Amino acid sequence: MRNMRKRLVDSILDGNVDVTVYSNTKHLWSFTTRAKIDTGADRSSIDNELAIALRLRKIDEIVVRNANGRKRRPVYAMDIDVNGIRYEIEVNGSDRSKLVYPIILGRLDLLEICEEE
Repeated sequence: MRNMRKRLVDSILDGNVDVTVYSNTKHLWSFTTRAKIDTGADRSSIDNELAIALRLRKIDEIVVRNANGRKRRPVYAMDIDVNGIRYEIEVNGSDRSKLVYPIILGRLDLLEICEEE
């Protein structure tokens, strides 16, 4: 019998995928949201306010270059679940409050997730 679970590779055509995001608090809680699949972005990103609410652990800072120039952003360690498999990824924080998706999955994380599937 064929596996009926939708693979992440199939979701790339849709441009988004459901992800479960886990908090970094003593009371473990999580929620599921849609994440934008962005093969044009090297790294994954999360809304700064969401990262603060989840109490994600800040592990670094990076300088990101985009159409608006260069900007320093925090880097967080985040646990997510994609298609029933849990991953620890690094995401940079940005203001995504006016955007449809609070999280984007960048190319480097997508490659790792697709290899494990």
